[in-house]
Amino acid sequence: MEPFGHVAPTMDRMRESARDIRILRLARPLRLIAFSRRDERSPRFDEAVEAADSFGFLAAVRPVGGTFAPLHEGSLVVDEFGFSEGQEWPNARFDRHAELLAEVFASYGIDARVGEVPGEYCPGAHSVNRGGVAKISGTAQRVSRGAWLVSSVVQVEPVEALLPVTEAVAAALDADVDTATIGALSDTVPSLTVEDVATRIAERFREDGIDEVERLGV
Repeated sequence: MEPFGHVAPTMDRMRESARDIRILRLARPLRLIAFSRRDERSPRFDEAVEAADSFGFLAAVRPVGGTFAPLHEGSLVVDEFGFSEGQEWPNARFDRHAELLAEVFASYGIDARVGEVPGEYCPGAHSVNRGGVAKISGTAQRVSRGAWLVSSVVQVEPVEALLPVTEAVAAALDADVDTATIGALSDTVPSLTVEDVATRIAERFREDGIDEVERLGV
């Protein structure tokens, strides 16, 4: 099964609707290294794929993101799809999505801040971190003919399984990643589960006007 095979059909659905609409899809992923198209063009991409496979992680190329992101069964994928005939700036969607996630994380008592942590995987200004030292979610975006996707990976449960594979893949791609910056919500609240966080994210996004929520495996 193609982990990102749903993206193009859902964006087509958004486009065909020809109306302002937002759909939230929450999913629990496989053990996966989600490479970017930029990673795929690297002369060392095959080496990176082999590194992922050696740790039992599937390799797939995602349609969003600047560099690779590690996922496992303790991660939560938050995909917000929409369509807009207006000229909303992509950064406005980035800001809204990241701030909503930060609000949810803060509701658990986590010191959640929007911003990049030096050395984080798939660095970006709309990552959400804990206390300025550990990345707990990352956000990327794709826009195509009025349809758009803002996608985040939230690390909910312990990330120990992600550390060695991230280090190996980063080394293969000659990427400057410090695995000490990979954090999880459960570092602060050990009892948290992917299902708990998915429910609270769905509630907050509904308050913000999401039209539909789809939950896959969570």
